[in-house]
Amino acid sequence: MFYAVAWAVCTIVLKLLFGFRAYGRRNVPRSGGVVLAINHQSYLDPVVVGCGVTRQVHYMARDTLFRGLFGRLIRALNAFPVARGQPDAKALREYIERVRSGKAVMLFPEGTRSHDGRLGPLQPGAGMLAVRAGAPVVPTYIDGTFEAWPRHRTLPRVARLSIYFGTPIQVDRREGETRRRCEERILAEIARRLAELEALALSRRMRPRRRVAVGPPARQG
Repeated sequence: MFYAVAWAVCTIVLKLLFGFRAYGRRNVPRSGGVVLAINHQSYLDPVVVGCGVTRQVHYMARDTLFRGLFGRLIRALNAFPVARGQPDAKALREYIERVRSGKAVMLFPEGTRSHDGRLGPLQPGAGMLAVRAGAPVVPTYIDGTFEAWPRHRTLPRVARLSIYFGTPIQVDRREGETRRRCEERILAEIARRLAELEALALSRRMRPRRRVAVGPPARQG
């Protein structure tokens, strides 16, 4: 109930203040485990992703945020802690377990927020996590959160926000393919798809707003 109320309130705020639009929603499976591989621009990103789909999403957040009232709030919104700057096997197991139990879980392959708003290099661990979770990977590109709340600003400001969901990537290993090679291939495919969505988002800024197809057979959800 709390998640549903928070989703409704945040969606209304994003639409009224930020002109929020979501494209390719039908690329996100309505049930079953799925990894949402997302570019990372801002603290706003988990909110934008959550409002971009109609099913609940889960995500990792750095452990220092799980304090006091704010910590209880994000736990209620399906966040779970991960240690920053060091391997955290417990958090990785939790991530994989949530996906395998049928949840939609966010993954920020860049590992940190962008310094300039552009897509940065992806971390090798993202490929490992996606493959071991064993679920479809939906490349997801957020546009505008860097302008709204970049890492060097204390408070957010109004900017146009959009999110693009690409067609799912299947993570099945090919015959004779090692797990490491599979992880590298999936990571490269995530990077390629995110770059395509980034180009689409940037080109869209240059023309009037209209419905955009994001891969076959994406339609406005």
